[in-house]
Amino acid sequence: MKLLLCSLAVLIPAAASAGEILHRDQDIPQKVVRLEEKLHEALRQGDFDRVTQLLPQAEFLESQLLEILEAPQRSAREKEELRPLLEIIHGLRRDAARLVAHRGWRRRTQPRIERPPDPKLISVSPEEDGQAVITGAPGAAGDTRARIVRVVNLFTSDQAAALVREDGSFKVRLVAPPGSSLQISTSMQEDIPEELRRGLASPWGLDLTNLREEFQGIIQGDRSCSPGLILPVKRKNPVAQDEACFVRKLGKERWLFGTARLSQTHLSPGELGEAAITLSIRCESEGAARRLADHRFDAHCGLTPLFDQNGMHLSAMRLLATHVLTPTGLPIETQTDLVGRRDPLGHFHMEPGPQGVETHIREVDFGRWRVQGRVAKVSLSLRFEIPHNAPLGTYSLNGHIQPHEADEFFGLEHPGELFLGRVTIGKPAQPRLACVLLGSAGSGGSRGAVAREDRTAYNFAPRNVLRPDKLIIPRDDARTNKPIHYPLDPYFPLVSLTDRPHEFRLWPPRISFDCGSSNLTVTVKAPDGRTERIGPAPLIAAQNDLTSVCPDRLVRDRIIAPVGTSYG
Repeated sequence: MKLLLCSLAVLIPAAASAGEILHRDQDIPQKVVRLEEKLHEALRQGDFDRVTQLLPQAEFLESQLLEILEAPQRSAREKEELRPLLEIIHGLRRDAARLVAHRGWRRRTQPRIERPPDPKLISVSPEEDGQAVITGAPGAAGDTRARIVRVVNLFTSDQAAALVREDGSFKVRLVAPPGSSLQISTSMQEDIPEELRRGLASPWGLDLTNLREEFQGIIQGDRSCSPGLILPVKRKNPVAQDEACFVRKLGKERWLFGTARLSQTHLSPGELGEAAITLSIRCESEGAARRLADHRFDAHCGLTPLFDQNGMHLSAMRLLATHVLTPTGLPIETQTDLVGRRDPLGHFHMEPGPQGVETHIREVDFGRWRVQGRVAKVSLSLRFEIPHNAPLGTYSLNGHIQPHEADEFFGLEHPGELFLGRVTIGKPAQPRLACVLLGSAGSGGSRGAVAREDRTAYNFAPRNVLRPDKLIIPRDDARTNKPIHYPLDPYFPLVSLTDRPHEFRLWPPRISFDCGSSNLTVTVKAPDGRTERIGPAPLIAAQNDLTSVCPDRLVRDRIIAPVGTSYG
C-alpha cells in the first residue's frame, strides 16, 4: 500500500506538468502575436516607457520557447513548427533591449551628414549612348565622414552608388541622357556585406536599379544620409534657348531620349506650331535596336499649364499640393481632368483624360532610322495646332511617341510624357513661382510657410491635418537645448516634391532651372521693425533636404515620426 501511494505521488505531478506544457504550447503563438502588436504600437508612438514594461514579457516568452525546444521528448516536427516563433520573439527582445539599454541616444543628435555634396567639384559628362559619368573631384563629397555616394536619375528612377575615396572623390556611371535631373547624396554607412562592398568599389560604381531588395534597403534607408544635391544633365554643346531635352525609361533595358526645337514659342489660339525632334532609343541589344527601326510610330502632343494668364503658378498632378481649391481654401486632389472628345459618329463626350489642353496634330514627318550599336536614332517633324479655346498662359508642350496601334509602350501601361518645350499663348502676365519658406521644418503635422500672396492660389494636402494659418517652429533643439539654425532658401513644391519615405527622392522637376545664371536675395524684417538684406548671392544648385528617415523633433523624450507632405 505504501509503495502504491508513493507511485501515485510521483506520477500525478508528472502528469500535471505534461498537461501544463501542452496548454502552454497552445497559448504561445497567441502570446507572441499579442506581444508583437503591443511592441510595434509602442515603437510607432515612441513610447519607450511602454517598451521597458514589455521587455520582461519578451524575455519570459523567449525562455519558455527555449525550454520547450530543448526538451528531449519533443519531436523534430514540433520543434520545427516552434522555431519561427523563437526567431520572432528573439528579434523583438533584442530590439527592445537595445532601446532600453542605450537610453542616452534619445537625448543626443543622431550622426547625420548635414552638408550636401559640393556642386562646384562635381562634373557630369553625358555620352552618345545615353549614359553619363558623374565625377567628384577631391572634396566633392562635402563631408569627411562620407563613405558612400548615391546618384538617382529622377526622370527614370535609375540609380547607382559607389564608395567615396579617402580624399572625398568618387566616380559613378549610369543611364542619364541630357534632360535628366540627378539627385546626389552621401551617407556614413560602413557596415555593409562584402558582396555589396565589392560592387561599390568597382571603377564605375554599382547599378542599384536591379539589385536585390535587401541591398537596396541598405543604401536607401540609411539615416545618416546627407541632403540631396539636384544637378541637371546638360549637353556637351550649348543648347539653344528654344531647344528642350527629354528622357524617359521605356522598360527594363530601354530608354528614350533626345531634343526638340520649336519653330516659335509665342503662339495664339488657332495658330500652328512646329517641333523638330531628334529621337534616340537605347535598347537592350543591337538586334533589338534594328528590329525597332522596322516599327511604324505615332506621335501626339498636348499642353500642360504651368502658369495662368495672371502669372499664377499651377500644379501638375494635383496630388499632395494643388491649385484646385474649395471656396473655403481646402485642397482638392485629382490626377485627371474631364476632357471633351468626339467619337467617330461625331457625338461629343466628357470623360477622364490627361490634364491640360489637347493639341490637334496636323502633320508628322518621320525620317529614316539609323542604328549605332544598341541605339536607334531618327529625326521627325511635328506640326500641331493650338485649339481656338485654349486659355492664355504659359504651358509645357509634352508629347508621346509610340508604335502604331500599340496599347502599351514597350511594356509600360502609362508611358511618360516627353518635354518638347515651353509655349506661351497670348500675352499672359509675368510668371511667378509659388514659394514656401522653411519647407523642411515639420510643425503641427504640416511643413512650410506659404506666402501671403499665394494663400488663395494653392494649398497642400497633408492628408492628416488641416494646415494652420501660421507656422510655429521651435527655437531650440529638444536634445541639446541649443538654438536651431533654419535655412532661408525658398522651396518650390509645385515644381517638385516628395512624399517621404518613398525612396527618399524628388518627383521629376517640372521646370529645370539654370542655377548658374541665377541669384537669391533675402530681406528679413525683425519684430522691432529693423530689416536686414542678405545677398544678392549666386544660386549653386537645387537641393532635397529630406533624403533620409530621421525624426522631425523630440517631445517629452518621445520621437515624433516624420510628417507628410514632405517636400524639398
